[in-house]
Order: sequence, then C-alpha cells, then structure tokens
Amino acid sequence: MSTIGDASRGNRWAATQSAWAHLLLDGFAAAGVRDVIISPGSRSTPYVLAAHRHPELRCRDIFDERSAGFFALGQGKAGGQPSLLICTSGTAGAHYLPAVMEASLSHTPLLVLTADRPFELQECGANQTVDQLKLYGAHVRRFLHLGLPDSSERALRALRRTAAQAVAIACAPEPGPVHVNAPARKPFEPGPDDSAHKGGKRGDELERRCARLAGAPVTRVASPRTGPDPEAVREVAERLAEASRPLFVCGPAPLEQAEGADEIRRLAAGCRVPLAAEATGQLRFGHDDANGSTDGVFAYFDPIYRSASGRERLRPDLILQLGGTPASSGLLQLLGETAGDSDAFRIVVAPFGWPDPESSADLLVRSDPAAFAGAVADAVEKHEAPARASAVLRQDWMESVRRADEIASQAIESELAEAGDDLSEGAIARAVPRALPPEGLLALGNSLPVRQVDAWCPPGRGPARVLSQRGLSGIDGLVSGAAGACSRSGRPTVLLVGDVSFLHDLSGLAAARDVEAPLAVVVVNNEGGRLFEELPIAGRPDLAGALPHFTTPHAASLQHAAALFGGHFAAPTTLSGLRSAVETALSTAGCTVVEARVPASGAVEQNERVRRAVNEGLEALAADRG
Repeated sequence: MSTIGDASRGNRWAATQSAWAHLLLDGFAAAGVRDVIISPGSRSTPYVLAAHRHPELRCRDIFDERSAGFFALGQGKAGGQPSLLICTSGTAGAHYLPAVMEASLSHTPLLVLTADRPFELQECGANQTVDQLKLYGAHVRRFLHLGLPDSSERALRALRRTAAQAVAIACAPEPGPVHVNAPARKPFEPGPDDSAHKGGKRGDELERRCARLAGAPVTRVASPRTGPDPEAVREVAERLAEASRPLFVCGPAPLEQAEGADEIRRLAAGCRVPLAAEATGQLRFGHDDANGSTDGVFAYFDPIYRSASGRERLRPDLILQLGGTPASSGLLQLLGETAGDSDAFRIVVAPFGWPDPESSADLLVRSDPAAFAGAVADAVEKHEAPARASAVLRQDWMESVRRADEIASQAIESELAEAGDDLSEGAIARAVPRALPPEGLLALGNSLPVRQVDAWCPPGRGPARVLSQRGLSGIDGLVSGAAGACSRSGRPTVLLVGDVSFLHDLSGLAAARDVEAPLAVVVVNNEGGRLFEELPIAGRPDLAGALPHFTTPHAASLQHAAALFGGHFAAPTTLSGLRSAVETALSTAGCTVVEARVPASGAVEQNERVRRAVNEGLEALAADRG
C-alpha cells in the first residue's frame, strides 16, 4: 500500500511541478524571450520540457555550458533581447560564469535559469548539490530565487510576474545578466498524459488556474527614456567652439550604435574634428567611399599615436570619447600622457559604466553617444555656440592630421606591397573586413585581431556592424559568441580570430554547426599567442626561455577540428586565395573554418617596421617645418 501511496504522491507532485515550469516559461515568452539554449541534465527536466512544448520558443541544445553561455551572449549582442540559458544543478551553472561576467561588463541582456536541489538535500552531503544562491555574486543585475512549486493563485501570478521582472531587468535601465534559481524535486517527468487532474482536488485546482493564466499577457514595462542633458550639450558645444585641436575617439560600442553613426559623423564634419573611430565603435566601416577614407576620419591613429613624435605633434587640447575605453594601444598611450594635463580637456560620453581607467575625465556624460552627438550638432548648427577658435589654428590642426595619416598610409602601403600576395597579419587584417558587405557582421577576436584591424584597415568599405567581447576582453567563447550573433541576426558573418582563441573554444564549432546563415571563422594561425611578443617580457633576454609559457605554441590540426563537427574547411596559402575562400564561405550556409597560416613572429616584425617608418616620417616632417 505504501508503494501505491508514494506513486500517487509522486504523480501529484510531478503534475504540480510540470504546471509550474510551464507557467514560468510561458511568462518568459510573454515578456519577449524567443531563444532558449539548453544544456543537458536531469534536474532541469521540468523546465526543459516546458520550453520544448512552448510554441513561441526556439530551443537549441549545446552540451558545453561555457559555449552555451557565449552563444546566448552573442544572440543578446546581435538582437538586443535576452536569450534564456537552462542548465541542471551542480557545476553546470558555474560554467556560465565567464559569459555572465562578459554580459555584465558589456551591458548585454542575458537570462540564466539554473535548476537546483530542494532544501531537504542542501548541506547534507547529497550528490551534485552546491549552494547556488547568488552563484554569480555581483556580476548579475538581479538574483531571483524561486521556491518550490506552489499551486496557490497568488504564487502562480507572482511566478509570471517574476518572469516579466527578469526580462525587464536584463534589458533596462542597465542591460546585463539576470539569474533565476529554480529548485526541482523528483519525480521530474509528468505522467504519460501530462494530466494534473489525476492528482485529486488539488491537481484539478492547479490545472484550472494554470490554464487561465497561461497565454495571458504579463506586465509590460516601459523603460525610462531621457534625452541628453541640455547643460552638458551646451558645455560641450561651447568647448568644441573654443578648442583649436579637438579629437573625437570612438571606442567599443554595441551593434545598435551603427544606426546612429551618421549623427556622430555629422558632428565631426560640422565642427571639423578628426574622428579616431575604432572598428568596434560601429563607425569605421559601412559608409560609401571608394577611396576607403573620408575627410576628417583619422584612419591610422594607432600607429601614429604609438609614435612618440606622433603623440607630441598631434596632441589634442580637447578629447571627446564616445563609447567605451579604446582598445588601441596608441590611443591608450595618448590618454595616459594627457591625464592630468590642464591643456587637454577630456569628455567621456557613455550610457553605462565609468569608462575612464586613467581617472582623467573632466566631464562624464550619461547618454547614448549618438543621441548626444546629434544634440550637440544641432546646437552648433543653430549657432548656439559660435566658433571662437581661430579658423587658421583649426585648419592647421586638420592639415597636421591629414599629413600624418598620409605618412602612415604610405608606410603601410609600402609594407603590404613588399609582401605582395603572401599572407601576412597586416594583409589579413585589411582583407577580411573588406570582404564583407555593409549588411554583414564582422566579429573580432581579442588580443591581436581587434588591434590589427585598427592598425591596418582604413575606414570606408566593409560591414557597418562589428561584434566584439570587450567587456572583459577575454579569449573565451569567441567562436560561440559569433555563432550566436549569426544565428540571431541571420546576417552573413565573419569571425577574425587568433589560433589560441580558436582552440580555446572548440565547443563553439559544435554550437555553430546548426547555424543556417553563412559563418566564416578566419583563424590567423601563427602558432601561439603572439600578442605577448609585443609586451615587455619579450624584450628581456634573461627571460627569453620563459616566453613559450605565454605564447603557448601548439601543433593542432585545424582541419581536423573543423571535420570533428562537420564544418567546411579551407586553407588558402595566398592573399588572393584568402579573399576567394572568404567569398565562398559567405555564400555557403553553415560554418566554414578558414585557416590562414602566417610566420610565427610576423606580426611583431611587420608592426615594428611600420611604426619605425611612421616615426621617422613624422620626425622628418617636423624637421622640414622647423
């Protein structure tokens, strides 16, 4: 008799838990969630089945939680709406942590649903049980813990409200990750007919209440919308009018800033200010210009500001930073040298965070950079801030920038011409962005690729949208993130990534295999992490033997890695072959790995030759004018 009684109680509990899970997932769907990324496990069964059965949710299975986290992150970056991650209890949720951290610092919406053990299994040596309360600490915008399923009307309404809250908090006012922890108790699977009414009166009541609530709208949230502060607009317009050597710096920004790029360009053109636009700032590419450059756009700011002569000759008296902290070493050196300089007023415009690692900003403006630039441009055009700086001084400044850019361009073109059709890091950094149409999506790996594109590829032709993971700038999940962005956007996508980063995320190839849009993963294979050859340790003869601990050379076969997950593969040996391979990949559905082998130390040698030529050219120019 006890066995029958236990089975009956189990059926009632399974029915209650099934209805609870269905109502929660229905609440997520009603709040706007469409993509659910599932990693395998038993404790999450009720929530996985609820997602699987929901007609408005697209489910994707990714067995590696770390890869799954970055795939969902890429979807959030591409679409602005959070994807929902679901995993079992124990260590599974811990593997989401790198993606959660990146989402937090890059202000990307993300939802994490971790199944958990019930209270009776906590702190008693039960298998696969760990304290999951506030698992991600301060890295999430909010932690929401659900109790065990409750069939009361008020609890069920609160469950849907919690789903709506999670989505709203992930999206605004400061987008980021939200963690929902959901205990589940055995049995997880409902009965064969998924019927709650067999559980007796309580089951009938639960079924009626869930049926009435399911499909109903959840609370809609109207996020606050505030325009740029008028006083800040006025002050910046005034300072622009007074400056004789102003510089605009555009650091990492979300994809949606591409939609407001024209406002920033309008301000720069109207005030005759050079625009140092990093690729990740959504302004460097995607505009029509047959020559690959635009009047006022500072094309080669990175090699110029890496030069001591460049920093001295082109020292601005006003810096307007639009967006995040720059990745360019040249710009970082400039910001470091002007920190505390009373002759260089610095303004930072960003909607979130405090992107000022030098602690040198004179004014921090909380605003969308494009909206703020548009407001300042309007103020300037209405003559609310008449120009007082000498037109001659401003013209001299613009001419100095143009001439320095010309010197850098000559050095770079000469270096590329010398290489001819051979594969080199600089040539690859130029060729890959130009292979994409304006509607395409370019994803840039951290370490060398993101810096090489700014150093070697001039503005103009290329994709208007550039994906990056510059919140923490790690090498984790770059393939997975690009795959997620490609899946959500449906745009032809190219990821330019280093070999160590690629090997660090081989699970991303599994995540990418079901992506329908073309995804080209261009791997610059230089046998290790060659960024370290540009750091001080590489210049220490006494530490030369320790360098491999940092560069981590390998002998991996990238072709075998692609084949493992059923992807396409190409290994061009020339620059023209690389262009052809990328073109083919962008017309082929699914993932294609394109391996571009280059000399191990080619990047540091090539970059050093260009920087030396730029520095010599700038010094010669200064001597001629002296």
